[in-house]
Amino acid sequence: MFPYNVDNDWLTQQTVNAESSCEELRKQLGIPTEAPVILGILKFVPREDPMTLLLAFARLKGSRPQSHLVLVGDGPLRGQMEDYISQNSLSGVHFLGYQPYPSLPGYYRMATVFVHPAVREQWGVSVNEAMVCGVPVVTSSAVGAARDLIQPEESGFVFPVGDSAALATVLDKLIDSIELRTKLAQGGRKIMEKWNYAQTAENLEAALLFVNGGE
Repeated sequence: MFPYNVDNDWLTQQTVNAESSCEELRKQLGIPTEAPVILGILKFVPREDPMTLLLAFARLKGSRPQSHLVLVGDGPLRGQMEDYISQNSLSGVHFLGYQPYPSLPGYYRMATVFVHPAVREQWGVSVNEAMVCGVPVVTSSAVGAARDLIQPEESGFVFPVGDSAALATVLDKLIDSIELRTKLAQGGRKIMEKWNYAQTAENLEAALLFVNGGE
């Protein structure tokens, strides 16, 4: 197996470094210290389905009015999303636009839950990134990474693609339980111990030895 991976060591170190700036980032966005933060890092295009995430957040606000949704990314669906927010007087949504990659660990560190809602995604490296950073992950059933990285209620949750009600239910469950979030964060980090550059290099070497008759 050749794990589809990210730079785990760099992300881990950057997440530690972001600890001290996390509160400042919340202040900049107007998010109280204890308020739950749902994070999405995605393009605002139909394939990545940001509307399902937004609709789920709107449902969640009914039971968790203190929650905030932080969206890193941009795209043609932004206007539709802003119209929905305005028409429904939905508060707590933060559009941050595209952000440079080195800044992403700070957003992962700030997040209570990370969501990847895509309706079609062969993998989804942001799932790797979130798990390395110790963030509980929720993905749609169409995200390829979920098949290998998410063990339900052990390292994350999977909801039926396009089902905003199901996503809202999972988010509510996670916000309600710090014990569950801690369990998922620990489970995700443990899985990611085998999804790294060193493992890929080791497996590549083994494959080359095999085709060369072990020499």
